[in-house]
Amino acid sequence: MAKTGYLYVLVHHSDPDLYKVGVTVLEPGERLAQHNRNFDEYAGKIVKETGQRWELKTYIEVTAPYWAEKTFWGATPWSVIPFRGSVEVRKMEWKWVQQGLDAATKAGARPLPSPRGRQRGTANGWWTSCRVPASP
Repeated sequence: MAKTGYLYVLVHHSDPDLYKVGVTVLEPGERLAQHNRNFDEYAGKIVKETGQRWELKTYIEVTAPYWAEKTFWGATPWSVIPFRGSVEVRKMEWKWVQQGLDAATKAGARPLPSPRGRQRGTANGWWTSCRVPASP
């Protein structure tokens, strides 16, 4: 069973459109404190460079944190950018953040994967590997 947790949004006052979105199984305030004191991580480097701390803008309780996070980013324009990386600090409009929060709220538990390779006509209903002859 998935561990419940939180999807949270932090805001940084050096730029009103700069947000940190993440998930945690800790209380959101505890995770906020970690971001504000860990200067080796990206969010902490921003604190060190600006002298300003992140603040907790909002959070939602979620049943599957990583699924909620994936759903969040999938509902924003950032989902279409390849190689976005794992840095969850982005400059974006609040309406995009809200779209992501709405999607994550509705996400629920991660759906079970469908059996991979299922194909009709095979003896046991599962894909069997075969070689396709090369074209002449």
